[in-house]
Amino acid sequence: MRKRDELRGPSCMTNALDDEMVFVLLGRDAAAPLAIRAWAEARIALGLNERTDEKIVEAFKCAETMELEMTATALRAAEEKKKRARRCPRCDSPDPKRHPAMQFEGEVQICPDSFHG
Repeated sequence: MRKRDELRGPSCMTNALDDEMVFVLLGRDAAAPLAIRAWAEARIALGLNERTDEKIVEAFKCAETMELEMTATALRAAEEKKKRARRCPRCDSPDPKRHPAMQFEGEVQICPDSFHG
C-alpha cells in the first residue's frame, strides 16, 4: 500500500492501537519483498489466512510492485551514472557538443574523436 493510502485508512496503520508495536518496510529496501512474502507464507502456514484472502493477495502484489519499482529505479540510476561517466576518450571532455582544442604532435587542433560527432 502506498504511504498516502495507508495513512488515510482504513488500514493496518490506522487500525493499530496507540501503544501497539508496528514495523514498516520501505519500497526501496531490497529485503522488503522477501520479508513480505515470508510474512504472507507464514500466515498461510499458521492457518490464519488463505492464499486467496484479500490481505494475502495484496501482500504478494505489494512485493511484486516493490521489485518492479526497484528495478525501474536501478535502471534509471544506472543510465544517469552512465551519462555522467561518458567522456571523450581523447580529450576527456564530458560534453559531446564541445570540441576542445588539444595539442597533437606539437600542433593545436580540434579534438577529432567521434564522441563529438
